[in-house]
Amino acid sequence: MNKNGITVGIEVHVQLQSCTKMFCSCPNSYGDPPNTNICPVCMGLPGALPTVNANATRMGIMLALALSCNVNRFVPYHRKNYFYPDLPKGYQITQFYTPLGQDGSLNVYVNEQPKDILIERIHLEEDSGKMFHDGNITSSAHSLVDYNRCGAPLAEIVTKPCMKSSEEVWAYLVGLRNLVRYLGVSSGNMDEGALRCDLNISVDKPDGSLGTKVEIKNLNSFRSARRAIEFEEKRQRDMIGSGAVIETQTMHFNESTGETIAMRSKEMLNDYRYFPEPDLPPLRISENELESIREEMPEIPSAKVDRFVKEYDLSLYDALVLTADKETARFFEQATSHGGNPKKICNWLTVEIAGRLSKRNLSLEKSKMTPENLSTLVHLIDEGTITGKAGKDILDDVIDGADPIKIAERRGLIAIVDEEAIREMIKLVIKKNPNQFNQYKEGKKQLFGFFVGAVVKESTGKAPGHLISKLLKQELDRD
Repeated sequence: MNKNGITVGIEVHVQLQSCTKMFCSCPNSYGDPPNTNICPVCMGLPGALPTVNANATRMGIMLALALSCNVNRFVPYHRKNYFYPDLPKGYQITQFYTPLGQDGSLNVYVNEQPKDILIERIHLEEDSGKMFHDGNITSSAHSLVDYNRCGAPLAEIVTKPCMKSSEEVWAYLVGLRNLVRYLGVSSGNMDEGALRCDLNISVDKPDGSLGTKVEIKNLNSFRSARRAIEFEEKRQRDMIGSGAVIETQTMHFNESTGETIAMRSKEMLNDYRYFPEPDLPPLRISENELESIREEMPEIPSAKVDRFVKEYDLSLYDALVLTADKETARFFEQATSHGGNPKKICNWLTVEIAGRLSKRNLSLEKSKMTPENLSTLVHLIDEGTITGKAGKDILDDVIDGADPIKIAERRGLIAIVDEEAIREMIKLVIKKNPNQFNQYKEGKKQLFGFFVGAVVKESTGKAPGHLISKLLKQELDRD
């Protein structure tokens, strides 16, 4: 069997969230009743003329700049001709021979190791409609078409064949989704079709060169992409091992079986009969426009990761977790601006709070917790006003918008820091447990933990652990 590696390149379609479609004034809206957002332009009726969406174009340029692409200043539109039921015009308006941007990269981390995924090109085009099948895509007896998506603005991003594992593909797709969300150019929601990908996979030849490429179309989840790669790699290796020839094909991934199914032989460029779009002038981009877009761009995730590590002294892992979600990163920075300890705020956000929000199926953005209240909670624990256990006890209330000071006072959770009061509790615990005390004095030092737990219980969790340990050791080791 061929033991060589695999090579993967990806084509990702990002649906840009402009208010209207790419070449007409129809609403660019997800979830509306079928076939309600259509007009003569996006349906390709005779005499209807397209006009370019300026806002969607700016979004595409912003994305090209964020991917470190060289932005072309003169970009003609072309017609890509093919027939499919969800493409009523019989062609797609796209940028082909001269794309919007070329030769860029996206920095991602794979197992905390940096890797640059090389971008070959990014271009703007319009989306097709959406098909609904009454069964499997290969055996459906009836299909329905919703044309609402026809003409929606897309940015197609094509990588070079540079990924060598499903883990790298996963990191790239997650990184790209985070980037478009940070930029505000797309929701990135794969379940809504706002981000879809086609995979090009080949098993390398024995000399290390690229093998025969097979394309898997229209994957709409990270999990599906990973499963499709793993199945297709095994399929191609098995075929090579048996002496069969890998054909250049377009495949469909069956979610229920986890298998790829041949749809058709791969089209060649001449099948699409590209020619210049006669109804649109070429896109011209001035230096002033580029500078204007650069100035309005927010900080991108990779830059934020580097800054979080340097500015807040976080580990790379913590910085990656925090910045994986735009809202979490924003919340973290606002909480630290109120004076909270960055590392402890990070721990609360990424562990305890994330866990509780997940159980409630609630996002941080939709919770009532404020950055100021989280900072206050961390500060109360740091200064010993409440214990860490008490902080966890009131956390649900804080998530629901409660002031941590008021809720701790109302529930009687303010910490006992009076050393004499704690010492009296320790004496009471020793008096209640003479056998354990005698065993400890005889050398069974592991009982120290037993006494710590008993004092914590006696104080109803109000006495700080460090004070209990210090005073308990003094009392138990007294001659």
